[in-house]
Amino acid sequence: MVSSEPILKLNPISLLKETVSTYKGKYLQVSMGLVSWQIHFKDGKLTYASYSIASHPMYSLIRLKNHLNRMGYQSAADEFEASIKNFLIFKHNRGHSLQYPEYQAILWLLNQHHLNPWQAKKLIEGLVQEVLELFLSVTTGKYQFNLQTTELQTFCKFDLQSIIEHCHNRLQVWQSLEPIIRSPYQRPYISNQAIFERYSAQDIITPRVKQKLGSLLQGYSISNLATILKQDELEIAKFLRPYVVNRSIGLREPESPFDQLHQIYSPAVKSPALPEVQKDSCPIIACVDDSPNTLNEIERLLGQDKFSFFKFVEPIKAAILLRRIKPNIIFLDINMPTMNGYELCRLLRKHPSFKQTPIVMVTGTNGGQHKEKAKNVGASDYLTKPFTKSDLETIVSKYLT
Repeated sequence: MVSSEPILKLNPISLLKETVSTYKGKYLQVSMGLVSWQIHFKDGKLTYASYSIASHPMYSLIRLKNHLNRMGYQSAADEFEASIKNFLIFKHNRGHSLQYPEYQAILWLLNQHHLNPWQAKKLIEGLVQEVLELFLSVTTGKYQFNLQTTELQTFCKFDLQSIIEHCHNRLQVWQSLEPIIRSPYQRPYISNQAIFERYSAQDIITPRVKQKLGSLLQGYSISNLATILKQDELEIAKFLRPYVVNRSIGLREPESPFDQLHQIYSPAVKSPALPEVQKDSCPIIACVDDSPNTLNEIERLLGQDKFSFFKFVEPIKAAILLRRIKPNIIFLDINMPTMNGYELCRLLRKHPSFKQTPIVMVTGTNGGQHKEKAKNVGASDYLTKPFTKSDLETIVSKYLT
């Protein structure tokens, strides 16, 4: 085994070629911070590559699920979702190693006839290309050749040079998007609805498709959007770029653990600083109410040009997505099904991200008892229906200035 000094400047392409030619090795391991790559070879061919995040050991299974959905292997994705726990228990009870669980899951799906051999090969190729694309961006780290490791069951072999060229070409396109967009882990959101919806001769999609896309820009990363829309991450990023330039779409930094991967694409950028194009972005207002009319009225009275609005009619869905959106102020209706405003407010206040966020309870009942209960669950203020434009502006001005 040959080992490097603890931290060195790295040339990923040279390392890959050295593994094959000089050391005749079957395995290369590289680590940078919490991220580590494991790359396998056999007979001079690349057989598999994976990466892991120390703080998120099951992330590789999430990657597999995303690839299954993105490639349209819906039946395999559904079966994987339904059976993954049984698969992991089976492996554990048989004493099998859980190294590369995503690779073992592919072979399992193949053996269970949920994937055919051609689909399994395309899936492995997609995962390998994703890993190598990220790996080629590494500039510093630690590495080791020829580690003693269990040899993987070889299902397919790839030409190393072809994959390097493919990944290098994609990285050049990513670099052409900088500094506007720097990685697939950034999270786009609509910062100016009016500008976004305004028709332009340069638009490549119809207003109806724009509206549908706008409903998805609620905290998902570019990578997530690619999975939902069954598109390539790079194509999504290229499409979003002009809207980021005109500031109708803003970009938030990646959530953990994806911030670790983002730093590899953009090592010179220190998280969580926002890209310069976002400095003048509109304040974000989130409204949760089971009445679409109330949501639309709040947006209309406050004005789309001044604020970026996120509207939710389902409180449980809001509880999940608000953590991604990180609004500047939240309006919560008190009387909602499944979870009332008091319960949602109490839940949000337990999360560190919402300790200081202004939360305004909205209700049709004007009574001291309700105001006291709102205060007890951590609400910042109270607004009674029917409200006026002046009422809303007074509340917003109080907490956003």
